[in-house]
Amino acid sequence: LADQEGLLVVRPTGVEVIGTTTQISPARLPLNAIGEGSEGRLVTVSGIVSGPVVDDLPYGHKILVSGAEGNTVIFVNTQTGIDVDAVAVGHPITVTGFSGQYASTYEVLPRSEADVQQGFTGSLSFGS
Repeated sequence: LADQEGLLVVRPTGVEVIGTTTQISPARLPLNAIGEGSEGRLVTVSGIVSGPVVDDLPYGHKILVSGAEGNTVIFVNTQTGIDVDAVAVGHPITVTGFSGQYASTYEVLPRSEADVQQGFTGSLSFGS
């Protein structure tokens, strides 16, 4: 394990396949739960896009999402191929991705276009 700008990363020295497993389901979390305790987990969050998409090229784009339970940043890496042109201020959005950190900012990092859904999707209950 290593620290890269605050993000806990794995730097393997080798990979050995030891079997198979079932697909991991994301944990649905409130926006204010994205932080040190969720880092490295696959999560789903929902909220309202509260500002214009911020260009952070060549790395990606940042989307600020807010709701009754706080706010978080969605970081869309350019390597995912996700088109952020349809993301509009004031509209609801649901995002699945890895909870991570860059420097002092905690964020959700979607993996593909399927991880970013316009509107509220799925159950909005945030039980344990």
